[in-house]
Amino acid sequence: MARLAPLFIEAMKLIKHKESEATFLIPAANAERRLQIEAMLQEANAEAILIDGQSRTVMMAADAILLASGTAALEAMLVKRPMVVSYRVNALTYAIMKRMVKVPYVSLPNLLANEALVPELLQDAATPDNLAARLLQTWRSFIGDKAIQAKYLDLHKMLRKNAKYQAAQAIVSMLNKETK
Repeated sequence: MARLAPLFIEAMKLIKHKESEATFLIPAANAERRLQIEAMLQEANAEAILIDGQSRTVMMAADAILLASGTAALEAMLVKRPMVVSYRVNALTYAIMKRMVKVPYVSLPNLLANEALVPELLQDAATPDNLAARLLQTWRSFIGDKAIQAKYLDLHKMLRKNAKYQAAQAIVSMLNKETK
């Protein structure tokens, strides 16, 4: 959260400048996280509606989602929302991981689809300007892109059939291809 939250908040402000009607919802996992988010929003002079827990409800209410890579991306795909996935780690950690892990994507929707279904902005590419521009672009194009919507639905249907096993098998398959 420490690496991405300030970037996400600045991206929100840029989006608000371009889309004055935009409203931002942020789920807070617990009371401690809520206090952290409130402090960051206040420090950045940004506005958002905080919702305690209920991340899925927040995702379902959203027109587009900006999130960190992880299972939240899979959840956003399952509720069929356009998203931009971002992630930042320590530079040394990233350099090591980049040499060790040879998969083409980091987000679960992309790994499962075996294609760049959702934009991924990682490390230095994760700037407020890039995040805001990409989220707006993704949101606008998703509305009329029946092919991407169909791919979300196809992945949703695939995962409904023994979801845990299917997801694990798809990831293992991708990792096996990269290690050969």
